[in-house]
Amino acid sequence: MRQRVSAALSIIGSLVMLALQVGCEKSGKDENSSSSNISSANITSSESDGPIGGEGTPTIKFASVPARGSFDNLSGSVLHVRPDAYKVAVFIRVGSGYWTKPYWTDPLTTIDSGGGWSCDITTGGADETANQIVAFLVPAGYTPPLLAGQNSLPSELSGTAVSSATASR
Repeated sequence: MRQRVSAALSIIGSLVMLALQVGCEKSGKDENSSSSNISSANITSSESDGPIGGEGTPTIKFASVPARGSFDNLSGSVLHVRPDAYKVAVFIRVGSGYWTKPYWTDPLTTIDSGGGWSCDITTGGADETANQIVAFLVPAGYTPPLLAGQNSLPSELSGTAVSSATASR
């Protein structure tokens, strides 16, 4: 019995060593070394220097519009703009009045390096009952109007924005 156990352990040990050797060869590592044989390359992305998605007509779209009554964030994406040069101005309509989101003190939403953005649209009052959501893609230096229940969106928004998206719920 002892000889069988010893033989089995020897076989298992050989299989483990073989698996390690094959794994190291596939990863480019020497089995006795912890350093990689893969050389590093200087990789640059044209996306980091230019517009997301390349040249084209600037576009904003919603990725996720929370259901009415939900406290989830609104999210979306942009294309054909540099994220550092643009921001998103979001407004909701509750009843018949429009409100700046997320806050008057922070009326613009930052776009991440991949073109995504997310905005909390339920920061007070009865925001979760909003029946319309509008997002404008605006230049980063723009100061949007601060709305607190106005019946309509100011025309300067559509005049300044390079793109907009609207959702009714």
